[in-house]
Amino acid sequence: STGTWYVRGGATVGFGTTGDIPVPGDYDGNGTTDIAVFRPSTGTWYVRGGATVGFGTTGDIPVPGDYDGNGTTDIAVFRPSTSTWFVRGGITVGWGGAGDIPVPGDYDGNAATDIAVFRPSSGTWFVRGGITVSWGGAGDIPVPGDYDGNATTDTAVFRPSTGTWFVRGGTIIGWGGSGDVPLPLPDAIRRFFFTPL
Repeated sequence: STGTWYVRGGATVGFGTTGDIPVPGDYDGNGTTDIAVFRPSTGTWYVRGGATVGFGTTGDIPVPGDYDGNGTTDIAVFRPSTSTWFVRGGITVGWGGAGDIPVPGDYDGNAATDIAVFRPSSGTWFVRGGITVSWGGAGDIPVPGDYDGNATTDTAVFRPSTGTWFVRGGTIIGWGGSGDVPLPLPDAIRRFFFTPL
């Protein structure tokens, strides 16, 4: 509502405006997360102290990640209308289908972000060049993350109807309740697919 960032133990910074989507990442490769926003109305990326880049268009979903494994966050978008991924300076690839939710992560542990989608209609995860696995069901929210600390992204879902987390090959735990927002969920994904929850 105010375009303000609050960093615990750090700065309070005005950067962005109403409607912008926060997309923090290490865009300059210095090992520190940069404050950044994506403006969906213009398809523009603003990195504080860094570049302003037009990349994307109205309706695109920002999916920043280190797709080439060089230790720097890449500007990237997923276009739901065509299920196409666009990585700036890198690949353009069709991956996914109608209604799929982008869930990029390092699923194979090679220190590079993998293109991946979650299909809520069937609870299926599709990782490009990797696994296809059923994990979750209708109404579940995908919350990929490294839950066991092995430097590999785990497939996981949060079930808002019961406040239960299901991590594939790991824990099942009740943590939260109806209407809660799981924090591993990037803001862009929450806004596009799960507002209101």
